[in-house]
Amino acid sequence: MIFRKKNLLDNKFNYDHIGDVIRLERVAEENGYEADLETCAYLWDEYSDRLCAGWLGLPEDDNDLWTEVERQARYLNHIKGFEV
Repeated sequence: MIFRKKNLLDNKFNYDHIGDVIRLERVAEENGYEADLETCAYLWDEYSDRLCAGWLGLPEDDNDLWTEVERQARYLNHIKGFEV
């Protein structure tokens, strides 16, 4: 499976939380997804925005993190054109 962004118009995030983004990429890859840093950062930024927050801290447990990331990618699949 692949997280692949398609036609994202808003590419405004920066890498203030690069450690989190690297962890997001690692967890995605461990769960069979090909993902890049930009896409992982975008997913978490959008997830945080949905909860009316700035960048949310990541869950401590990788399984909990993966649950949220996959749920967000599937949510964005219909809105932003992710391939999940």
